[in-house]
Amino acid sequence: MSDDGLGILPENMPKIFDPFFTTKDVGEGTGLGLSTCYGILRQHDGQIIAESVPGNGATFHIELPILSSNGGLESTAPATVSRQTGSLNVLVVDDEPDILELISDALSSEWCKVDSAERGKEALELMRTVEYDCIILDLKMPDMSGQQLYQLIEESDTDMARKVIFMTGDLLSPDTHDFLATNGNRSLSKPFNMSDLRDLAHTTPGST
Repeated sequence: MSDDGLGILPENMPKIFDPFFTTKDVGEGTGLGLSTCYGILRQHDGQIIAESVPGNGATFHIELPILSSNGGLESTAPATVSRQTGSLNVLVVDDEPDILELISDALSSEWCKVDSAERGKEALELMRTVEYDCIILDLKMPDMSGQQLYQLIEESDTDMARKVIFMTGDLLSPDTHDFLATNGNRSLSKPFNMSDLRDLAHTTPGST
């Protein structure tokens, strides 16, 4: 798959598959397109490789395992086994569907059972029926903010509250900064590396 655009600068090449990375102006791109493609391919044991010379477009090579005649996958590379052999129940709460899908795909490939919710009330309903090992919670959401949802969790189950990992792209806000500084739970600043999110999910109190 190739194009004849401006190409990719060498310093940007290591970051093009990172969530939220974009060279477009604000409002013109989310930075989730390539990272979503990467996540889907990795979920199917494939990979995507980029080549580019600035000014001469870019080429993306996609590799997927071959389906054998008996329905199994043929691969020339040794199978990769996740370091986490147990299954975690994870809840992701974010009002942006693209981010929910991206995180769900990434964690599902790491031996996690992932539920998702776009609203605080929806998340509360899920928590009434499922005991989660980890809750990944965006702070800025309509109707009910992440802080408000966290306070409700803390009031009903302090052990569950310790399992919350906050996500935010608003660290410049004094309210957000003060909340995270005094709360004590772990947090990720958008944009973040998916490997950091996986590591936090697998080391959440009570998940090991």
